[in-house]
Amino acid sequence: MNPEETSRRLSYNIKIARVKRNLKQSYVAEMADISVKHLSNIENNLAVPSVCVAHNIASVFGLKIDDLLAEPDV
Repeated sequence: MNPEETSRRLSYNIKIARVKRNLKQSYVAEMADISVKHLSNIENNLAVPSVCVAHNIASVFGLKIDDLLAEPDV
């Protein structure tokens, strides 16, 4: 998997995980200790989270980073 595809998967899976759980960006951002703007940029594939931030976001959803990098169920 190339870096662009990895970034797209991560962005998509983070957004889908949040929406499926009916969580607001503000809640996820606060729990992950990042700004709402940064989370929005990540979800829109305008920013790539550090490993630490990706771990924090995954933890909010009760997931592992691997889950956020998995092939999306489309």
